[in-house]
Formats: sequence, C-alpha cells, structure tokens
Amino acid sequence: MQRALFSQLGPRAEKGSPLAGLLLRRSRMDRGRVSENVLEKNKTLEAEKIYRILRVIHIVLVLLALILAAVLTVMVLLLPDLQEQNGQLKEMQASNEALREKNRILIKKVPESWIVHNGSLYYFSCVAKSWEDAERSCVSLGSHLTSVTSVSEQEFIYKKANGAGYWMGLNKLKSSDWRWTDGTPYNEKHTNNFWAPNEPNNLGDNERCVQFLKNSIRSWNDNSCFYPAMYICKWDCKASALCP
Repeated sequence: MQRALFSQLGPRAEKGSPLAGLLLRRSRMDRGRVSENVLEKNKTLEAEKIYRILRVIHIVLVLLALILAAVLTVMVLLLPDLQEQNGQLKEMQASNEALREKNRILIKKVPESWIVHNGSLYYFSCVAKSWEDAERSCVSLGSHLTSVTSVSEQEFIYKKANGAGYWMGLNKLKSSDWRWTDGTPYNEKHTNNFWAPNEPNNLGDNERCVQFLKNSIRSWNDNSCFYPAMYICKWDCKASALCP
C-alpha cells in the first residue's frame, strides 16, 4: 500500500522526505482506524448474540415460573380433599382391623357352640322351649334372644337357621308395639322386608312372639309365645368381659 502511494505521488514522496513521513503516518492511522472499526463491530455482534441468548433464557425461566405457580395452585386446591380422603381411608382401615382383631380374640375365648359374626356371638340352641323360657336361658348365658339390625345380619341368621323356626327377641308381650329384648330400637321401616308374606297376622289374637320360619330373607313369622321352638341367643361383645 505504501509503495502504491509513493508511486502515485512521484518524486515528491521519496523516502526520507517530510511528505513521505506524513503519508506513512496517515497510512498507519488509517489502518488503525480500520482495525478499531472491525474490533468494535465484532464486539457489537458478540454483545447482540449474548443478549439474544439471555433473552431466550429469561423467557424460559418465566414460563417455568408460571408452570410451577400453576402446579402449586392445583396442589393447594386439592390438598384438603386428599387429606380428608386419606383420613377417611385410615379410619376405615383402623375400624376394619379392629373388627378383625375382635373376632380373633372372641374365637379364642368363646365355647365352640357359639358362632362369631361381625363382632357378635350367636348361640343356636338344640332344645325347644317356649319364648319366655328361651329368653331366660339366653339371659343365664349373659345374652338375650337375638335382635336383627341389618340386612347382612338377617342373611347370616336365616341361612344358619335354615327354616327351623328359631325364636328371636322380637315380641309384644309387654307392649302393643314390637320390641327387642336386648333394648335395640325396633325400626319397622328398616325391617319391613324381613317379614314372611302376609305376616305378621296375629292369628287368633295370640301371636306376640316372632321366629325365623323360612329359609329366606323374608322369614319372620309371629307365633304364640307358648309354642316350643329352638332359639338363638345373641351376645353383644360390648357388654361382655370377652371384649379387649
């Protein structure tokens, strides 16, 4: 570049002359400016590149923060329900385990003639007695003639009774209303489907005690309390020393 510049100026720009020195300094200054411009441009491009990268990172972080906030909101909303369901599940498991443990203890302690079902004990007699004598026999064993408080209990008893006509604790001896001897409240609506068809009919105005007459869910029959029949005693674990 210097040679081209000297050749254009001719003899005036001979080496060593003041003009040649001036031209040389100017040439060096021009090269310096070019280098500075290139360096500055490179710095600008690098800065723009870094800015774009940082902007992308910023957007990604904002999106992640929004997603995290949404997840936390859902968890906060669902947490009470989950805790309640978990608590109910634990209560059911504890109740179920307590019932199984009660049955295990009762099975170990009761005589073989008693049957364990859902935490209660049942004795199916082999001797026929009048209703009142049957109740006295149950009381002597620390129990009463059985009551029926649920469909599952009714199914358990009538299947075991198998239509043999066992006495139960339902009677009208001391009242015009049906009552259980063990003090369980009588729920007419709840037990209406347990009566045999066309029962109770109080035939001869003398049927004030009830027995399991049929091998069916609808097995109840009112009969004379003096009629001799086998009987079923029910032992409530809560009123017994057998309970843990």
